[in-house]
Amino acid sequence: MSRSSAASPPAGDRPLHLTTVQTLVGTALFLPVAAPGLPALVRADPATWVQLVYLALFCSVFAFLAQTWAVQRTSASRASLLLGTEPVWAVAVGIALGGEHLTPLTGLGAALMVAGTYWGQAVERAHRSTPGPLPPPSHPLDKDSACPTAPITPPVGTTPAGTTPTTT
Repeated sequence: MSRSSAASPPAGDRPLHLTTVQTLVGTALFLPVAAPGLPALVRADPATWVQLVYLALFCSVFAFLAQTWAVQRTSASRASLLLGTEPVWAVAVGIALGGEHLTPLTGLGAALMVAGTYWGQAVERAHRSTPGPLPPPSHPLDKDSACPTAPITPPVGTTPAGTTPTTT
């Protein structure tokens, strides 16, 4: 087993590992800022703790996990466009579950966000459907896969594999 494959998790576990790292780094960064308010949490009632656990697990950990999973299965641009509609979903849930009212300005904002998402996806789809130029080789020994007869020439100062350098 190669060193890189031993260190990397299986493809299905990558979102979980990345989310774990994101959560731990976020906790480490924000804990010093939140530390002065932590003693007040000791006296918090159970409803507050339920709300905090809900916010931590569903609104942070699950959201990051879903985002990482989605990016792994589609393009990053498409995932970011869809994640940009999060405020629209928040308004919808607020209206459906929280008794909020849809104002004309909120409706206009939601319509603009959805329209912008559709427009962005159309641009992304058009970009993906048009073939672009081939990227340059990443290594001097790489050859053009479209031209299997292209000669492979080693860089100056090196010798082909399996040969010994000669001195003149």
